[in-house]
Amino acid sequence: MTHQGTRWGQPCRLARLRRVAARTAPLIPGIVLLLADGYGLGRLSLWRDEAYTLDAIQRPLLQIFAMARHIDAVITPYHLLMHAWIAAAGTSATALRLPSVLAMTSASSSSAGTSKTLLIESVRFTVTAEALSLIFSVTFVAKTMTRVL
Repeated sequence: MTHQGTRWGQPCRLARLRRVAARTAPLIPGIVLLLADGYGLGRLSLWRDEAYTLDAIQRPLLQIFAMARHIDAVITPYHLLMHAWIAAAGTSATALRLPSVLAMTSASSSSAGTSKTLLIESVRFTVTAEALSLIFSVTFVAKTMTRVL
């Protein structure tokens, strides 16, 4: 018996390729965001809020907890996480900004994955395109504002 126009296993390979593409598609917004925000991550000097964070997380743990009673207890878990982070990664501008970029990357990929299960294909494409345009707009404005200020 001969098959006309196809080889044995070709439909199976195509189905496997489609499954792989469907599983990896939600990673695309995260990869784009990582490349866009990760480029030049440490070139600019620290912003005021980043300098305040650096000042807070370089303190000993007891002072961080004491600061939570007087300033803002909501931010204490972030300060504790960043305190541990700088022990491993250092205090450069890149090291301070990297956790935020990784969190945004994770959020964009997980929202794309969630939209895959909740929305139909055309709506998912629209939402992903809008999210990417928003990410690029915010990144462009932030980088432009740092040059102006």
